[in-house]
Parts: sequence; C-alpha cells; structure tokens
Amino acid sequence: NFCPTTRPEGVSDDSLTAFEKSGLERDTAFRTTGLGYAVEQGTRTSTIGHAVSASPVSLLA
Repeated sequence: NFCPTTRPEGVSDDSLTAFEKSGLERDTAFRTTGLGYAVEQGTRTSTIGHAVSASPVSLLA
C-alpha cells in the first residue's frame, strides 16, 4: 500500500542525510511522473478493461 503524505510546514532538509535527501528526490519524481496508472485506476477503474476488451492489440501496449 502507498499512503502519500505532505511535508509538515517548518521542516527543513538540513538535518537529513544524503541517502534521505535522495529518497525525497525519488519520491518527488514518482509523484510527478509515476502516478498516472494509479490515478486512472482510482478514478475510472473500468477504463483499462474496456480498452483491452475492445481491442486485442491493446494487450500489446
């Protein structure tokens, strides 16, 4: 399960290690470019099923 949260106000990155900062950068990248499928399934769960059942070629995508 993935439970995204927002950063509390007033929190700075000064006390974080390089590894933790790298994790925050990966999280930001995922939130901006990697949530498309999750949004699709969260709002229109049957859309993908309709596309696959309507066209066998869509299975190749």
